Amino acid sequence: MKERIIYWYLTNFKLISTVLNSPVIYDQERFSWMRVERFPLPPHFTPPATKFLLVLPGLANIENKHKFEFYLYKNIKRLDGKSIKHFYAEGFYNPFAHKGYARFSFHVDYWKPSLNPKQGTNLLDICQAFYNFLARK
Repeated sequence: MKERIIYWYLTNFKLISTVLNSPVIYDQERFSWMRVERFPLPPHFTPPATKFLLVLPGLANIENKHKFEFYLYKNIKRLDGKSIKHFYAEGFYNPFAHKGYARFSFHVDYWKPSLNPKQGTNLLDICQAFYNFLARK
């Protein structure tokens, strides 16, 4: 079973890297996080792309949608000068602040993965849902 979960993660990482045209770095032992090096941001943000750190469910239970945590590199700003909603650059809620990341309060609504990577939801779906969340003005 563990081998199938690892295969699922690796297939997802390759898919994300291909679609987003960006390297994907990940925890090779526990599969507890992944980082997209150039995650595209919606047009009302600058820079146009930044680092995206996603905390993952890991090997224990890929179906646990509550394990996902979303972080972007703190260098982002809105072009219109408005504050970024649900954005935590510092504080207790952000354990990666010291590494330059801001945490976003975003929660996955729908998550039905399948060990067959061609079925069910996948990590690219999660990336798209997060992008859509950021795109809301």
